[in-house]
Amino acid sequence: MSPRARQWRERTQERQYTECDVQGCGRLVHGLSRWCSRCATHQGRYGSPTAPVVLRRDVRPYEATARRLVRINRKHDAIKLVCKSLSDMLASSALLDHGKPTPKRMDVEGRLRRELARLHSAGVTGRTILILALSLHIYARNSPGVVGLQWLGTRRHRFALARHVLQFTRRNRRDRASRVPLLSPRVLDLCGERMIQITDQLLTALEPAFARQSASHQGSPS
Repeated sequence: MSPRARQWRERTQERQYTECDVQGCGRLVHGLSRWCSRCATHQGRYGSPTAPVVLRRDVRPYEATARRLVRINRKHDAIKLVCKSLSDMLASSALLDHGKPTPKRMDVEGRLRRELARLHSAGVTGRTILILALSLHIYARNSPGVVGLQWLGTRRHRFALARHVLQFTRRNRRDRASRVPLLSPRVLDLCGERMIQITDQLLTALEPAFARQSASHQGSPS
């Protein structure tokens, strides 16, 4: 046994009765992790062991508003630029990934490139991604008790955006390494980070439109 493996085993044995860092969990930690197996899995999927799960059905009611905002402002230079930037990201990933072997597990760039290429081949466009990013933004604005505006730009936001975008098309269910829940957290984080970098300024500029939309919903008769 190598010195590193021996040290790992000793530290694992020392921590085997340590409780999970999540307050109120009470389970024992998994290996050298700060969390139990359940909380560690939640962290890998949603960006935090205590992150609220934002499902597509939660965001779907706001997609009509986002789609309408994009359609009304489709000729605006900012909208066109963001849609083009997102589409170019998908197209360049497809071009770079063409003919390449399956990326290894630790190849974060390669695995993300493979996922974006898959979306491009399925016909996903920059406009589709922008509408989803807008929907998440409006959802956060209208759900202060669940996520709220402070959620925007966080790791949890990046994970939610990446997971929703990567689930636009069905993946190969026979390939366990390609399922969305089993993607490396670093792949999800990088995917969400790049999409937010492209859309962030536009979403900030659309804040007045979000506010007017919320006011109109609140003022409408039930």
